Amino acid sequence: MTNCFDRRHILSFLGSSVVAWPLVARAEGDAPVIGFLNSASPDPTLQRVAAFRKGLSEMGFERQAAAVEFRWAENQIYRLPGMAADLVRRHVTIIAATGGTASALAAKRATSTIPIVFEIGGDPIATGLVDSPDGSGGNITGVSLNIDALAQRQFELLREVIPKASTVAVFLNPDNRNSPGQKARVEAAARVVGMQTLALDVNKESGFDRPFMTLQQRGADALFVANDPYFLEWRQEIVSLAARYSVRPFMRHAPSWRGRPDELWGQPQ
Repeated sequence: MTNCFDRRHILSFLGSSVVAWPLVARAEGDAPVIGFLNSASPDPTLQRVAAFRKGLSEMGFERQAAAVEFRWAENQIYRLPGMAADLVRRHVTIIAATGGTASALAAKRATSTIPIVFEIGGDPIATGLVDSPDGSGGNITGVSLNIDALAQRQFELLREVIPKASTVAVFLNPDNRNSPGQKARVEAAARVVGMQTLALDVNKESGFDRPFMTLQQRGADALFVANDPYFLEWRQEIVSLAARYSVRPFMRHAPSWRGRPDELWGQPQ
């Protein structure tokens, strides 16, 4: 599973790709303007922004030589199309679409001429970002971690950690267009190891308390958190609530836990 360290390296690579892509063209003497589009909030992604700037710097673009126009949707996916359109109106040189598939799709729909470099966790072909693995023939390219494909291995590990587990709660963000596909993959992975899933929609509207109360009432043995920028931003809250409700969380980019191991994981089962 990709961890935070790996993701920072990928963002550094993305920063390098932004200025290395041959399609990037600008008027002689003009400094490039890079549009940075992200579905989340800036605070939890500061390390990733630093990695992105590092990639730019490694390609010879210091802050004075390249301007970056940041757009943060604050986990309000509906804002992304307007933000992408605004970057196009500002005639940015290239758009770096980060923070998930929603950002990349918004950028793709906003322009067919400005180069786009994306960083996502899902399948770019299945979501319609590109038509082929090499992404040839369009104005968009990028990096896919394909984290969703790891669900089978994650459930195998879950079975090893909690041998008697029978029901696993799954947090899905209904605002994410990938949610139905994520749900199907998770359910299939759970069936292989003989588990049932309890799918729970979780977003800004629902908050976290109600879903955690539901999974406790339904007797869930563990919590599987789907790949989503919203859950990335609130990962510390999720882990803290999981400890309070005595359920083991399995999630991408889990934060460092400062308490005792038994406060997070409980007693071996």
